[in-house]
Amino acid sequence: MPGRGVLSDDHPHLVGAAGSSGHRSAHRTLERCDTLLALGVSTRGGAFDIPGGAFLIQVDRDPLQLCRRTHRGVGLYGTVAETLDELLARLAPPTVVSPGRSRGGGREASRRRFLRARQASFGRWRRRTRRTGRVPRAGRPIPPSFLCRTLREVLAGLGDEGEAMGRPVVTVDVGLTTLWVYRYLPGQVDFVWTSSFAAMGFAMPAALAIAPLAPGRPVLALVGDGGIGITMAELAAAAHAPAPVVVVVFNNGKLAAIKYEQEVMGWPEHESELCNGDFASYARACGVNGVRVTNPEQLAPALRAALAGRTTCLLDVVCDPHETPWPARPSPRQAAGFLLARVREARASIRHWRRA
Repeated sequence: MPGRGVLSDDHPHLVGAAGSSGHRSAHRTLERCDTLLALGVSTRGGAFDIPGGAFLIQVDRDPLQLCRRTHRGVGLYGTVAETLDELLARLAPPTVVSPGRSRGGGREASRRRFLRARQASFGRWRRRTRRTGRVPRAGRPIPPSFLCRTLREVLAGLGDEGEAMGRPVVTVDVGLTTLWVYRYLPGQVDFVWTSSFAAMGFAMPAALAIAPLAPGRPVLALVGDGGIGITMAELAAAAHAPAPVVVVVFNNGKLAAIKYEQEVMGWPEHESELCNGDFASYARACGVNGVRVTNPEQLAPALRAALAGRTTCLLDVVCDPHETPWPARPSPRQAAGFLLARVREARASIRHWRRA
């Protein structure tokens, strides 16, 4: 996940984001790989939760990460830049093989065909989500995936008109917001993630600290309503910060990651709801420009206005709490658990309705 944004999604060798929260094209590619080179990947995600019997070469400057390695392979201690320089110096020069005399009985040609097929799969996903996506129905909250896709389009259009802006910096909070951004916001920005998936409330303080160090570049904090609830006091500091940031709140009224984890284990949602007020009004009370967005037509204009402004702005985007971030390849156990949870939730709703 921390490597998201190192390569543009338009890179010819990119087949998507890896991991259960990434893209199916990347998942299927790694299932077939022989050797996997992991550069600074922790044991919580990335190559470590992808099936397959690849030989793992793990590069890390943290000895503890190398000690936690459980896959078959080797660990290389050092920084990524220095280790890659040493590995490249030891590689044999490439051998040119004529198309009619491929080594290994056409094995190389088969691998190239597979890579092209996975690249085409990722390309189709990108075109499909860019062209349609999940557009919210009238009167319904905005799906988080739609919010990310709209943000992608707005960021891609920066500098097309008027003053050109630098490459955006996006800090991402912990929760389902992390998964939506990882999957649906392209690698054409500089991301700042937490080193732990338990550090809620990271995004806004991180953005306030980074903004003065990135003059002329848009700095955004993408945060869930649980995360903003932890760090609401920071809005008072944001009103007097030396550089502006744009805070986008995924306001779905729930600790959605907890809800999702309960349901995929077969349990009905329990005590994950949040009693949120109007975050935009609170931001204005702190001296920060606050805008509440409740329908999709407002979303793109509000994002453009916030990025074009010269002051800190908070967008309180009311999101759909029921959109599910299915893994790249859900297991039968996860699917069965989710269906069981929905049945239990329906039964609980019927009993509540009868008592009422």
